[in-house]
Amino acid sequence: MIRNLFGLVRSAIWGIIVALILTSMFQPTRIQGTSMEPTVMNNNLVLLNRASYWVAPPNHGDIVVFQSSMFTDNNEGRMLVKRVIGIEHDEIEIIAGRVYRNGRVVIEEYAIGVNPEENMDRMTIAEGNVFVLGDHRDMSLDSRHPSIGQVRVSDIIGQVSLRIFPFSNMGPVT
Repeated sequence: MIRNLFGLVRSAIWGIIVALILTSMFQPTRIQGTSMEPTVMNNNLVLLNRASYWVAPPNHGDIVVFQSSMFTDNNEGRMLVKRVIGIEHDEIEIIAGRVYRNGRVVIEEYAIGVNPEENMDRMTIAEGNVFVLGDHRDMSLDSRHPSIGQVRVSDIIGQVSLRIFPFSNMGPVT
């Protein structure tokens, strides 16, 4: 009897430890807004990999969720989801709606709502920062805007790795 009870307690403790490890590494998050359409749609439920940047920095093309300096109506910090276009030391500019990284045009088959009249002066991405853009360019508040600017890597909560809902679109997010 005591042996069975001890085994049950040990299993429960291991279950709690595994649950704590998994919840510290992964976080389900509901996407609010249309700035990442068509890649991620409003109200999609995605899984953030919170551990992805513990060892290595973000890469070009990663879709990340980060804490912005903007606030919601409840005075909470607003989390935003965007795609990494530039990493530290990259030079980013926009000419006639096309994004250039280090002097070369970035092929962006995912981008919609691109304004062919948009220009942005060249900027160098600071150490420890990234430059992010939404895939739906005319609906996105991103690094082009002074209220967002370059995003500190330390403000990134995690990388969007998997769409959980709707079930019909479940799978990796790229």
